[in-house]
Amino acid sequence: HADKASHDQMRILIIDDEADQASISNTATSERNPNAEKKERKGINKLIVKLVEDVHYKDAAHSKGTATAINYVMYTATPYANFLNEASEESLYPRHFIWTLKTSDEYIGPNQIYGVEDNDYDGLDIVRTISNRDLLRIKDIYSENTTDLPDSMKDSISWFICAVAVMRYWGYKKSISMLVHTSQKQVYHEVIADAIAEYIKKNRSDKLLRCCKQIYNYEIARIPKDKWLLLFYRGYGVAPELIRDYPAFELIEPYIQELLQYEMQHIKMDDDSGELQYHAGLHLVIDNCSKNGISNGDDHVRLAYPECDPNSDEYPKPAPAFIIVGGSTLSRGLTIEGLVSTFFLRASCQADTLMQMGRWFGYRRDYELMPRIWMTEDTIKKFQFLSQLEVELREDLKRYMFDNVSPADYGPRIKLSPKVSWLRLTSRNHSVNQQLADMDYSGVKPQTTIFENDVAVQQRNIQIMEEFLDALPGEPIRSDNKNAVYWENIRLSLIMDYFVKKGFSFSNRSRVFNEISVFFEWLKKAMRDQSLNQWTVIVAGNDDVTDKEPDDKHWKVRQYSVGKVNRSKRSNTPDETSIDIGILRSLRDHTADLPGGSGKEAITKQEQVDRLRKDAGKANTPYLIIYRIDKDSKVGKNGSSGRREDLNFGSDIISIQFCIPGEEINASHSHKVTVYLPEKDREDEVEEYE
Repeated sequence: HADKASHDQMRILIIDDEADQASISNTATSERNPNAEKKERKGINKLIVKLVEDVHYKDAAHSKGTATAINYVMYTATPYANFLNEASEESLYPRHFIWTLKTSDEYIGPNQIYGVEDNDYDGLDIVRTISNRDLLRIKDIYSENTTDLPDSMKDSISWFICAVAVMRYWGYKKSISMLVHTSQKQVYHEVIADAIAEYIKKNRSDKLLRCCKQIYNYEIARIPKDKWLLLFYRGYGVAPELIRDYPAFELIEPYIQELLQYEMQHIKMDDDSGELQYHAGLHLVIDNCSKNGISNGDDHVRLAYPECDPNSDEYPKPAPAFIIVGGSTLSRGLTIEGLVSTFFLRASCQADTLMQMGRWFGYRRDYELMPRIWMTEDTIKKFQFLSQLEVELREDLKRYMFDNVSPADYGPRIKLSPKVSWLRLTSRNHSVNQQLADMDYSGVKPQTTIFENDVAVQQRNIQIMEEFLDALPGEPIRSDNKNAVYWENIRLSLIMDYFVKKGFSFSNRSRVFNEISVFFEWLKKAMRDQSLNQWTVIVAGNDDVTDKEPDDKHWKVRQYSVGKVNRSKRSNTPDETSIDIGILRSLRDHTADLPGGSGKEAITKQEQVDRLRKDAGKANTPYLIIYRIDKDSKVGKNGSSGRREDLNFGSDIISIQFCIPGEEINASHSHKVTVYLPEKDREDEVEEYE
C-alpha cells in the first residue's frame, strides 16, 4: 500500500505447499449443511484468493492491483480435494495447467509397497498382517483388562530392536524410529505406551533376545536382498552393490544386548543446562497435543530428535532409538526419522488423510531392507486401492500435460468404488462441488480376476463357453500375433445369450460382473444406435495357435489349438470361498484383431493399445477377450515372495475381459466424481461404477 509504483512492477510467485488443506475454500457452511448456499469463504482461503487475485484485503476500495505478473502454484501429494472443490473463476481451482511430477526411482511409495493391479505387481513383501485376535487384545488393553501385548505387536517391537542393532552395526548415525498408531484417542496412547514399557521391562533378558533372533531369521529369509530388488516396482535407482545386506544374527546380537541393558524411558532433560539428554537404550515417546513435553520431573514425553548435525561430536552416540506412540499429530507433516517398524491400526475414511498417514513412504537410503509394516487385512486392502487410484489419477491427468486441454474445460474424474464403500476421497467440506455423474460404461475394460472356489461352477462355465464359441458364425481368424484367434462382427445379443440367459457364473466379489444385468442393460441401450452391436470376440493364449490336437496345456477352439494361460493366485486371501488371481489381461492380446497385431512394438501401456487400435480404424469397436486358465498354473520366477502361490485347482477356469470403446483409460466399473465447471454443466465422459 505504501509504494504502489513498486508493487505494480513486481513479478510475484506464490508457492502453496500441502495445498489440499487450509487453502481449500468455504468449508464451514457445507459441513453443517452440504446443500446450503455458500455465503462466505473461510479465512485462509479468502486471504489466499485475494493475494492471488492481487486484491488488497484490508482496503476494500482498492479492488485490483496491477502487479506485472502473479503466478500461483499449488503442490500436494494428495490432490483429491483440489479437484473436487469449486471451480469458479474466483476460486483456487487449477486455471492454466495441472502437472504430475515424476516419482524418483529411489522413492518407496504406495505403488512399491502395495502393488499395481494392471502391472501384475503385488508390491514389496514388507507388510505383515494384524489378526482379528490381536485386534481384540488391543481392545482389552484399552479397557485395562490386560497389559499383555498381541503377538503382532511383539513381533514389530522385536523387529525394531533388530533393525536398530543392524543399523548400529552398519555405523548408521541418525535417529531410528518405530511408529505405533492404534487410535486417535489420546487416552489410549497412554495405556498402549504403558503396556509396551511393561512388556520390554519384563522380557529384557533372554526371552526378548530369543524373540529377536526368531523374527530376524524369519524376515531376512522371507525377503532377502535379491528378492527385495526383484520386487521393487520399476527398479530401484541405486546400484545393488551399494545397498547394505543383512548381517548374520550373531554379528548384531551384541548390539541387541547393549540396547536392552538400558531401562526403556522417556528422553531426559538436564536440569542444569535444560538440554535434552539421550541414552543408548530405547526411548519411549508419546506424541499428542495433550503432552506439553515435560512430565514427572526431568522426563520429556513428546518426540524431539537431536537437533545437531549427525556428523558432529555433539550428536548422541550410538544412533538413538525411539518408539513413538501417537495419533493425529503423526498423520501429516511430521517427519519420522529412520522409520523401520510400523504398527498401524487406525484407518481413516478419507483417501487423502489415509495417504498422508503413510509415514512409511519416503526415501530409505542406507537402510532400504529394514522397513516393515504391521496392518490389518482391511487397512492393507484400503492402501492397495489407493495405490491403484494414484496410478489411474496420474494417467487421467496426462490429458492436461500432453493434450493441451485446459483444466477449465475438463473436470478430472476420480474413482469412487463400493469395493471400499467406507472411503471418502476427501472431507465433505473439501468437496463442495463433487457430483456423481450418470452411470456410463464408456471406456470400461473390466476383467474377471476373482472366481468362485467351486469346481462344479467352473466346469459349468467351461461348458457354456465352449457352446458359445461353437455358436459363433463363420470361421475364426488366426491372429497375426500368433497366440490368438478371433471372430468379427458378432452381435451383442448372441453374447448376452450365453453370459446371461445360459447362466455363466461370476463371483459376487467380481467388480462389474456382480452386477452383470446392469452392465448388459446399459449395453442394450447403447446398442439402439448400433454403436455397440458389432463385436470382436478374441480367444487368446500364451503360445502359438496351431491346428494340432490339443494337449493338457491347450484347448480346442473350433479347428485350432489355443494355449491355456498361466495365472497364479494371491495367497493369504481372507475369503476362502473365492480365488483371486489379481491380474488377467496381457496388453498384447488387445491388438490380436489388428492387421500385423502389435508388430515389433513391446506393449507396456494401455495408451499404446489405444493408439494402435485408432491407427487401424478400430478405436470404436467393442471386443471380448476370453482366456482359459490352466488349473495347474504355477508361480512364475518373478512371483512375489510370500504373495503368490500355485493355482492348484480342481478345474480350469474361464476368464474374460469386456472392452468398451470410449474414454481411453483402463479402469474398473465405478462412478465418476467431478467438479462443477460453470461453462460445462456435466462431463461428456463418466467413469465406471465398480
